[in-house]
Parts: sequence; C-alpha cells; structure tokens
Amino acid sequence: MNQNLKPLLMVAGLFLVGISSAQVVGGGNRGIGQTGPTVVTAPTHLIVSFKPGTSDALKFDLSNKYGLAINQGHSNKYFSRLELSASVLNAGLKPADFVRILSSNPAIAFAELDVQITPDFIPNDPMFNQQWHHNNTGQAGGTADADVDAVEAWDDLAGINETVVAVCDDAVDIDHEDLKNRIWVNPNEIADNNIDDDGNGYIDDINGWDTADDDNDPRPPSVFDSHGTHVAGIVGAEQNNSKGVSGVAPTVKIMAMRHYAGQGSWMSDLATAIDYAWANGAHVITVSYNIDGFTNALVQAIQRADTADVVYLNSAGNNGQQNPPRQAIRNMADNVIFIAATDNRDLKAGFSNWGTLIEVGAPGVDILSTYPANDYQSISGTSMATPLAAGIVGMIRGKFPSMSDREALDQLINTCDEVSSLTSFIANGRRVNLAKAIGNVVGPTTIDSFAVIMGTLNNGDLNSILDSDDVHSNITAETYSGRGNYAAFEIGATSPKEYDKVKSIKLTVESATNGTGVTQFVTAYNYTKGTWDRLSSVRLTATDNEVEIQVAQKNLAHYVHPTTMKMKFQVTAFVAVKRRGAVPPAFDFTTDQVTVKVG
Repeated sequence: MNQNLKPLLMVAGLFLVGISSAQVVGGGNRGIGQTGPTVVTAPTHLIVSFKPGTSDALKFDLSNKYGLAINQGHSNKYFSRLELSASVLNAGLKPADFVRILSSNPAIAFAELDVQITPDFIPNDPMFNQQWHHNNTGQAGGTADADVDAVEAWDDLAGINETVVAVCDDAVDIDHEDLKNRIWVNPNEIADNNIDDDGNGYIDDINGWDTADDDNDPRPPSVFDSHGTHVAGIVGAEQNNSKGVSGVAPTVKIMAMRHYAGQGSWMSDLATAIDYAWANGAHVITVSYNIDGFTNALVQAIQRADTADVVYLNSAGNNGQQNPPRQAIRNMADNVIFIAATDNRDLKAGFSNWGTLIEVGAPGVDILSTYPANDYQSISGTSMATPLAAGIVGMIRGKFPSMSDREALDQLINTCDEVSSLTSFIANGRRVNLAKAIGNVVGPTTIDSFAVIMGTLNNGDLNSILDSDDVHSNITAETYSGRGNYAAFEIGATSPKEYDKVKSIKLTVESATNGTGVTQFVTAYNYTKGTWDRLSSVRLTATDNEVEIQVAQKNLAHYVHPTTMKMKFQVTAFVAVKRRGAVPPAFDFTTDQVTVKVG
C-alpha cells in the first residue's frame, strides 16, 4: 500500500462525508410540483481544478500522494479527473473523502464530486405525419397558430449569415440523409491524417468530438443512441431536399458533440464538450440533459462560453416541477436560458418543469424529427423544446451578428408570443416565435437630455456620452457635510414603445474615477410610486468599466411615463465620510458612454 495512505486511512472515519453533502454547488427551491430525479455521483473518481501556474509535476505528485491518478483522456486545461486506485477503493475510501482533503490544499481551486448526467426526455409517442410546431393548422386536435411561425419566417431568409449550433448530446448521425449536408466541418483540420492540424488539442476533429470516449467520431454507436440525432434534426434538418422533415433553422450548421454514453456518463464530459464548442466556432450550444446536480466544472465551462460570447440553452426538465435546481445557473452567467415545453394547444406540457428563472416555452410534445439510420420519429420532452429555441437563437445570431450572446437571448425573449394559457407558468406567457425573432429590432433609444445634479462639470455634454469615442464627461465631486463626496448626473430618454408594451429595458454605463473606494449607483424613476429605484451598484476603478443593467421585468411599465413615454435615470458616484467624520479626498467621475435600449 502507498505509505502516504496510512495517515489518511487512520483518520478516514473522522472526515467521511455523505455524498449528498457534496453533490451540488448550487440549487433552487423545489417548491410546488414533483421532486427532481436522484443525483448520482461518480463512485471511483473526482474532479479537481488546479490553480493557474501549478506545474504538471506538482499535479502528479499531489495525486500520487493520495493514491490517485490523473485521467488525461477525461481532463482538460481547466480541470482534471482523478481516479481512485484499487488499493484506495479496497480500503473503503470514497471520492467524497478526497474532496474534503484536497479542497484545503493551496494548489487547488476546487475539488468536487462528478455528477452522473441523465437525459431529459420521456419515451416516444406515436409518430405524427406533420410538424405542427412549425405550422399549426389545428391538425391532430391542436389549436391553429399554436406554433413558432416558422413558415412565415422562411419566406425571406435573405441576409441571414450561417451560424453554428453545437448539439451536445448522445451523438449525432452525421450521415443521415436529412442531416449530412448541414453538419459543421472544421475548416482548419484535414481528415484522417492523424495530425492535429489546427493545434486545438484534438486530432482529426472534422465534425465535432466525442468527449465520452475521447475520440473524433461523434456518431451514435447504435440506432438506440437516438436522442442527439432527433435534437439535431429539430435544429437544422435540411430544407427543400425532398426528404423527411425540416429543421427550424435552415441557415445553421450543426457541430456534433457526444458527451453522453449511457449510465456512467458525467458532467465533466459535458463541461469538456461545452469548452470544445465555444473554442471551435459555435455560436450557440444546446443541451437537453438533467443538470440539477450541477458542478463547478460545468458552471465554469458555461461561464467561459459566456466570455466567448456563446449562448447556452438547456432543457428545463420533465419532472412537472416548479423551480428545479438547475435554474439557479441563470443567475451565474448572462448567456444562459432554460426552456419549458408547450403542446399543440399552447398549454404547458404536463411533464414540463417551470419556474421563476425559466423564461420561455417552446413546442415540445410529439415533435417529429430525424432518427438514426435515415429514420424519423416523434418524441416529447423539454429535450425537444430546447433545440427548437436554440435553432431560433442561431437564426437571430445570423440575422443580427453584432448582437452579444445576452442581446440575442433578449431578442428571443422579447419577440415571443404572449400566450394567456401559459402565464401561470412562464412570465408573460412567452412562447418562442421565429418570424418575430428575426424581424426588426428596436434599436438604441434616443437619450434626450444630460444634466449634472451633484458636483461640478469640468467638460463634456450630451454628445460626449452618446458615443464610445473616448471623449468623456468629467464631474468633480462635491462634499456633503457628514455624508461624503458625490458626483451625479441625470439623463432623460424617450421610449419608442408605449409603457404597457415595453418588454425590456437595458441601460449601459461606461465610467471610471481617479478616486479610491468610490461606488457607482444607478437608479430609475418610478412613475407609479414617485420614487427613485436602485437598479445596480458597482465599485469604480481608474479604468473605464462598462456595466449592463437589465431593469426588472415585472416593473418595466413603472419606469415609462404613461403619456409622454419619458424615462429618467440617475448615475451617482459616492464615497462616504471616514470614521470620526474625516472627509475623503475629492475625486473626478468620468463617463464615456451611456446607452438605453428598449425592446
């Protein structure tokens, strides 16, 4: 036995922890509805993220010290999978024991249990002969127009750029008659030469990657591995080819990613698939799996996708549950959205989860799509609703390439049909609509006025805050006895929409200060209450810092005057007096750009 294990075994009984205490890094209220599926963690490995700068030698030594081995095939530059040796397992030790021990090591950013990933879909329903989700005429007992208006959108696809949607799933039949011409091809890799031509760390990755088996073939091993092929067809099955079905997004290419290989599949493999997707040109990532027991490795991969300006969509789940734990990730990254499922009568599907952070619904019942071996089947689930929404986001990103990932999601949300039958489950009853999503966008709102309300204006005017040319407004703070130093300005803007039609308000402020300890507060005038409501606060630095503020959806109408459509915002920089009344040093507050967008 490894001699280093002896002290560990002696105290094993003192730090053994139950799996339930370490299986998640976040969660949410289960609330009303069914409980979620059981979370299962890996019995023979754990996930560790070493701090930047940790040498490979130290990683090896630290792992070896505890009888652990780094599994290179299931590790990446962001985290490592550490396998427990047979001697460690025979001694009765579990991954949770090493999570506790390694979490306190100064070379480790985090250690956590890996969580088994399971599909978010329910068994097949009988096959329908029509794709009602594209164009619902009332077939099969449905309600006419309870669809995404795909036919209306397809009338004019001029000017929509090709984008890439990564389907992270159980494989994609890239040879399917209705998919083969819509599969992404890595432009910098030469097939079958056993060389990593583009230097991305993956050899011969022509159409994607299989992170479950760590190879370059994302095809399904058998016809029973059908979920990802069905999902891919919903996104982008070829249109007008006299075969099968049509995907919702005829202008996208599908990056095939296989992370799920049945029982014994782990979130760390999904995290690696996400990292591959954003690093290799995907604009959108769609995942139709249960991530309620989400890990640090998974969340950080999603956040890296956000940094890379890539949208992440995930299924809400099929437990008929309110506020599933996974929705908490919505508050951890701006690029995230969860999708509920609706039926052909514009009702929430009985199996679909819903919640306060599940922002839209999409058709997900009896959805006809591609199946392995040139077959077609109808399946129901939020697994089907999610790629439908992902395809629409892919179209948005092709139509409006200057939009950020968050702006593309705002466009998806703000152009939804508002369905009264869904309002009990989804805010404003939002169900996605392709035709509206790729229609015209309400652009930046005109700012009408700029006025200093505290401090002294040294330079700048309305024009200086309307563009990003680095011509700043500059305000020297003034002292208010017993309180501190303040510099503030107020802007006025006019909404292009009536107050009760506004679906989004986003304020962007780019500012800086030469002072220390200065906090910026942004407030909006509430015409209903007659108050100034705080929207955000942030500590300022000497470097221009751009802050995006989304006004709370439920209060939007309060911030637009019901007759004049005027809006008012105040931006204040403040540092408080010190202990015993000492006045802090004076500071200058500079602002480069302010924008207001109303959708």
